[in-house]
Amino acid sequence: MVVAASSAAALHRMSSQLVAAVERHSVRVRPAGAPIHAADGELLFSLLGELRLDSHEPLLRELPSVAPGTTPCPADVGAAVDLRAFVGAVGASAAANPLLCILAERLSSSAVPSELDDESAYQLVHHCLLLDLVTRALAADPELAAAVYARARGTVHATEGWWRPLGIFELAKLKTVEMTLERFVEHRRAGNLPANFGHIGLPFNILEAVMQEASPSPSPRPAWGPPGRRAVARRPRSGRRALCLLPKPALERTRTQLCSTVLR
Repeated sequence: MVVAASSAAALHRMSSQLVAAVERHSVRVRPAGAPIHAADGELLFSLLGELRLDSHEPLLRELPSVAPGTTPCPADVGAAVDLRAFVGAVGASAAANPLLCILAERLSSSAVPSELDDESAYQLVHHCLLLDLVTRALAADPELAAAVYARARGTVHATEGWWRPLGIFELAKLKTVEMTLERFVEHRRAGNLPANFGHIGLPFNILEAVMQEASPSPSPRPAWGPPGRRAVARRPRSGRRALCLLPKPALERTRTQLCSTVLR
């Protein structure tokens, strides 16, 4: 699939707008003279708390900080990362994906307003950065990945009646993700990850997600975790609104068009 120049340009334009929004908000919230492109360690640490990983020292020691290899204080988590470089790297990777280029062009030409306010852009970039940092740390260390997975799974399953808020597609998706991670951990420990690993589970997981999104009555968000720290009890961060920029009909049309492209 050939990527049109207009699609690549749209993606570059969106990346530039995102960086500009992050810079503007950094100037507003940081002390005078503080670097505006360094990641906000305290924000990253609070996002780790939402994942119940802010006290998991083996993971904290592997995240980039001003003192690598030690357990960082909240302000130091990820502070060595340049946000401009991160957004640029993500944009370069996305530009190599024809489907993402198509999506960027459609969003940029849509009549639906898609501009993020500066605070939302700032939080969204940090949310993506945290997921990237954690993923890289887990990819580099099979035992750390197994420990973090066990911790996350334990948090969910220790919550009484954790399955009740889930619809059938959400429950199926959760169980297949758990099964895939268990197998993945086993193969990594044994050093014999098959070349076709995930060739059934991944398409099935994507199908579950599409069917859940198409469901006319989505289930309420589950409240996992100890009392007082349940995600459902918090008002969602403004950055999360970035995931809901399109009204549902427009979102469904875009999803259908992209899925049709993939299937062709």
